[in-house]
Amino acid sequence: MSEPSHELLLQFLKDFTNLDLIPASLTPALGYFYTAIARDEDLRQQASNKCSQVLEDLTSHSAEVVKRCSQFYEVLSAHVPPPFPNLIIGQVDVNGTTDMPVLSPHQHLTNLIIEDIDVTQYISD
Repeated sequence: MSEPSHELLLQFLKDFTNLDLIPASLTPALGYFYTAIARDEDLRQQASNKCSQVLEDLTSHSAEVVKRCSQFYEVLSAHVPPPFPNLIIGQVDVNGTTDMPVLSPHQHLTNLIIEDIDVTQYISD
């Protein structure tokens, strides 16, 4: 699936809290648009402002709109660039790893040592 146009994302951002235009039954399918908007810096800021307004005044909005904004805000928060451009943050999923012939799937992490350090002392602006 190709990336939606900027105009389409802008229209979605304008209307995603309107349950008459986008009914509650479509809420599970909106994640694709949330992610596409989060990739665009300008739209991400607009979405963040709109969701913040909704989440600050919960009583003025339906539970479905609050749910959408909560989900959207989580996606937006995940796409915020790190404060240090030289810091690489990544996750690796090894659950499906099958190319370890000597070890069983339950043994491949037995020798893993995780060390928690405060990286701010090693990163300079």
